[in-house]
Amino acid sequence: MTVVTEREVVGDDVLKRLLINFPRSTYCFAYGSAVFAQKNQKVGEIVDLVFVVDDPLQWHTENLKMNPSHYSAVKHLGAKMITYIQENLGCGIYYNTFAMVDQHLLKYGVISTDAALDDLINWTHAYIAGRLHKPVRDLQPTTNPELVKYTNQNHESALRAALLQLPETITKFDLYYSITELSYIGDSRMIIGENPNKVQNIVASNASGFDAIYLPLIKKLYPLVKITVDNIVVQNMSSASRLQHLLRLPAHLQQHMAHKVRGSFGTGMFSNYDNIEEIMEELSTSDDIPHILRDSLANLVWFSSIRQTATGFFSTGVFGSLKYAFEKLKKALFSNN
Repeated sequence: MTVVTEREVVGDDVLKRLLINFPRSTYCFAYGSAVFAQKNQKVGEIVDLVFVVDDPLQWHTENLKMNPSHYSAVKHLGAKMITYIQENLGCGIYYNTFAMVDQHLLKYGVISTDAALDDLINWTHAYIAGRLHKPVRDLQPTTNPELVKYTNQNHESALRAALLQLPETITKFDLYYSITELSYIGDSRMIIGENPNKVQNIVASNASGFDAIYLPLIKKLYPLVKITVDNIVVQNMSSASRLQHLLRLPAHLQQHMAHKVRGSFGTGMFSNYDNIEEIMEELSTSDDIPHILRDSLANLVWFSSIRQTATGFFSTGVFGSLKYAFEKLKKALFSNN
């Protein structure tokens, strides 16, 4: 039964006006259920933002003057400590939660341009990269050509990773579901505190957003994959095609897969290969690609989610972290009521 919500999603004009309350960023986007309506779910109370900034120390220095109340007690240690926590303890991103701006409750993250690029290219944490697998609302579009280039590459990596887990013929919904699920596989927060239907709700409510990102990429990857007039996705399942996908996966995911393969097969056929390309070539003929890729991604996302959750105790404080966890749990429990 579809929920009739009293709260409406926050519009672009309102979101863009929020930015005048913050220091200038290289790129800023909004995401989450307060921005995108999700099927069978109430509109979120908290607006989620991410600021990509060239100099996080300067940004936090300015933001501490503009918005000191947004920070936990760590603000008393200064911008240098906040930047250190951001760049060394988590996934390169520092979050302030429950920040009230213009009568809107915000949760916003700050990440350096360098850290964002690294994650988009390599999936070092698959954290900001995972956020950007899905449609987002650009509030401060970037003029940085590398961010544009590698955001597009990140989308292509997500498409390739999804295809490697799927059969020859699938629906467009199945493809978008698999892409969206990439950043939630293994996420410790999905065990408790998240709506178990979150992935399905995201995809079902924003087909046009996914189309805008991924239909051009499907055309680009032809003849490895194509979409029919009936919106059925058909992919080439040959080992040569699989190898093309495997070789273009982000480096950190490839490393996890190589480790998984060596561990899975012990002293078997993969143990003598030190070269990632050779391992990917051998793997391309295996029926275990979906299992190995999924387990490898789950390990990567698990460790990243644990790191980021632990960082939250510094950035948000113990009380704030527990409050945020309680709100997420409450949302999960009552999202379908």
